[in-house]
Amino acid sequence: MKPPKAKIALLRSIPALSVLADRDAVRLSRVFDELDVPPGTVLASAGRPIHELVLIADGEATLIRTGTVPYTVGPGDFVGELSLVADTPHHCSVSARTPMKILVAHRRSLPDIMGHPVLVRCMAISLARQLQNAAEASTQLELSAVAPGANAPPDAG
Repeated sequence: MKPPKAKIALLRSIPALSVLADRDAVRLSRVFDELDVPPGTVLASAGRPIHELVLIADGEATLIRTGTVPYTVGPGDFVGELSLVADTPHHCSVSARTPMKILVAHRRSLPDIMGHPVLVRCMAISLARQLQNAAEASTQLELSAVAPGANAPPDAG
């Protein structure tokens, strides 16, 4: 069965995956299912087992990790990559903030996913962004605990 051209186009709409060779794009399109999700949809729940990898193609979600400030993930970011690779429960909760188009791969597809250097690089970039966001959020949290209102804008009056 030939994969839909629309799914291949969606994969290639993600900047880091735009360089996929035709053969790789077709192979990956068979690994991922395309879903539209409304705002408020829970993509991951902290402490719950991981069953799938989510790749955000369009829209934004809010990622909440215990002890940090929530932050936004969007196109090109993954949900569940760390937990899937490490075979651990989700370490954060993620909910759709806007209408989203996502690509979902079941955990049984992990060998196929890990066999694509471009996709693995994309996952590494997503993880690095999330680590940077978590570090920045942690620093903001520490600053607000030490000096409440320190980051507040000065009074205009």
